[in-house]
Amino acid sequence: MDSINKFFLIAAGVIITAGLIFLGFRMADMGTATANHVMGRFTSFMRDMEENEMMQFDGVTVAGSDVVNFMRKYLSQRTNETEEGMTVTVVKGATSISYQKYEEIKEIYNFSHASYIDPTVLFKGSVIKNENGVITEVKFEQR
Repeated sequence: MDSINKFFLIAAGVIITAGLIFLGFRMADMGTATANHVMGRFTSFMRDMEENEMMQFDGVTVAGSDVVNFMRKYLSQRTNETEEGMTVTVVKGATSISYQKYEEIKEIYNFSHASYIDPTVLFKGSVIKNENGVITEVKFEQR
């Protein structure tokens, strides 16, 4: 009888140990899944916060000076030539000019150039997103 009790104690110990190991791995998997979910939500939140400033121009009429400031701020953020970036399109009558680089906006201050943006003229903004919900273009149409 003594050896049977030892056998049951060893078997119970092995079963309890296996159960604890299983629970440990299960908790680690749940922790990883939770961390991935939280990081995904956090990334989405951060993107929404960054885009919030751009989204304030969607459907709103703003002055030309606001258009210029917007272009100076967002087009200067591109770090290299090969980086895909947002396009800012300015529509004045039949003329439509698209800008993707900060260097392209130098002529918007020149009175005699076709791309000049009068700071007092009103523009209606619209934000265009791709199928993934990423802002690809902000368009300003002169009123």
